[in-house]
Amino acid sequence: MQVRQSVRGIRIGAAIIDMVVVGTINTIIRNIIFSNIIISQIEAYSIIGDVISIITSLTFYSILPFLNNGATIGKSLVGIKVLSADYNKASLFQLIIRNVFFISALFLFFMNLFSEIKLNHELDTELLQEIFALGLLYLLIGFIFFILYVIIFIMILSSREERGLHDLIASTIVVDKN
Repeated sequence: MQVRQSVRGIRIGAAIIDMVVVGTINTIIRNIIFSNIIISQIEAYSIIGDVISIITSLTFYSILPFLNNGATIGKSLVGIKVLSADYNKASLFQLIIRNVFFISALFLFFMNLFSEIKLNHELDTELLQEIFALGLLYLLIGFIFFILYVIIFIMILSSREERGLHDLIASTIVVDKN
């Protein structure tokens, strides 16, 4: 019987590498798009930035691994990959489902879009209360995703199979490339 090699530590390293790469890509794309544009309304920057984050996250964490044998750049560098829980190639659907960053970017996009619709009206007391409520909702969603990331981190570190919540939901597992 073959024993699966632990990828716990290098998986965290791969995640850090991937976050740096995605953050750099997002920053470069935003700077290219907005370098020649004077933005008079901050909401345009915010919504377009959200769309860039959604596309980058979907491409980097779902499409790239689908095309690259289950590996992002970070996973390739440290020698691990994502497979289906039955140790076959993960489907694109599974990779999208396990992509927590894509899901959180979608939430933020719809929140920003909703708040921009609200801000295009005249400011009155009722609207100010709604904006305050939206701000609290942003904080709550951000806190929920922070807790979700912490839960995933703890699950990976403490479970025998080293699977996070997103792996359980998507029926995936991260393994050594060999």
